[in-house]
Amino acid sequence: MTAWSVIVRGIRYRPGRSLVVALLVMLAVATAVAVPAYTRASQQSVLTDVLAAEPRFQIGVTGRSAMVDMAVTQATTRDLVAARPELARRLGEPVTAVELEMAVPGEKEATRLPVVWRGDACRHLAVVAGACPQGPRQVLLSERAAGQLRRTVGQEVPFLVLVPSGLGRTTAPGMNAVISGLYDPTRNLQDDFWGSGAYFGSGYDATRGIRTLDSAFMAEPAPLTGLGPLPTVSVEYPLRVADVRLADVPALRAALAGATVAGTEADVSIESALPQALDRAVGQQRALSRSVPLVALPLVLLCLFVLFAVAAAVTEERGPEIALGRLRGLRPGQLGGFGVGEPLLLTALAAPFGVALGLLVTEAAARWFLAGPVGAEPTPAVPLAAVAAVLAAAAAVALAGRRVVRTGVLT
Repeated sequence: MTAWSVIVRGIRYRPGRSLVVALLVMLAVATAVAVPAYTRASQQSVLTDVLAAEPRFQIGVTGRSAMVDMAVTQATTRDLVAARPELARRLGEPVTAVELEMAVPGEKEATRLPVVWRGDACRHLAVVAGACPQGPRQVLLSERAAGQLRRTVGQEVPFLVLVPSGLGRTTAPGMNAVISGLYDPTRNLQDDFWGSGAYFGSGYDATRGIRTLDSAFMAEPAPLTGLGPLPTVSVEYPLRVADVRLADVPALRAALAGATVAGTEADVSIESALPQALDRAVGQQRALSRSVPLVALPLVLLCLFVLFAVAAAVTEERGPEIALGRLRGLRPGQLGGFGVGEPLLLTALAAPFGVALGLLVTEAAARWFLAGPVGAEPTPAVPLAAVAAVLAAAAAVALAGRRVVRTGVLT
């Protein structure tokens, strides 16, 4: 009769204790595997949460210029993004905006009224009167801007151009535009379509004596490019948050750093708030990296302690057989394998099921408790944790049988 057949017969002879040993090993391995797997999933969830809380255009990539025309800004920004495929794959379709700070005549001083063209803006504005502009000399004003100017739909607004003069700026005749409609600026503040543009702000700066109204929107950018001062052109690429994974973060940081350095081409500056958002996520991820093991490791230790006790009982029960093996001349190595072979075999058989259980529980917990498309990611830390748990279980079994194996025959 071979040693393997003896071990298998022993497992069949003690099915209850054998099942307990297997279950304890499975639970210990599953818990050990869940520590890195759930930590990784929770860190991914934190990253997704932090990025989702930011306007997707602000944490994307913006090319901005006040020195070149719209076509050059678009081409330069597109080339800079395309040259970094690890960044380009996670960006959506760009939105171009042209903004010129203009003014309208006021009671005591000129009132600042920025005029903006932003692609597809009408779909994101809450129009409450009239309609979106259709012609080149039509504008969409906010309700409060129209109230300040004492004008309504269908009336004309004379816009003035702000021209640099010495340490300040003076006004010059610009264009006359007809109010095609009014929008409510308070209903647009939470729409991340507006990106980094501060389009909705009305107030008075007493220090500089400047009154500013909400932006006016035009149907096309052409009227803003021939008035003297060059408008500010921005090309904004939104970030697809769901496509950003933890493994992508180093490459994204490197790509953004490179884009910022290269962004001086054609006087186009490259901006992104993504690095700052990634930094905010790091602090929360570090806290999770410390807390998850503190919760799970005590369970692993408890499983190993109970496994030690059960394996000791199994080995103790085999005491007469071990003594008989010693009388038959088994060497110490053979005697040790004969004494603890059953729990060691059960440990090896239960380990793969423990790994599968740990990943399955992590997958379910991530989908149930965590935000975003996260799950059990098989990182290199997962098999390392499984191997460590199996070795710890084998060590517990070996220590449990050490006393019985070394006991004399007469005892």
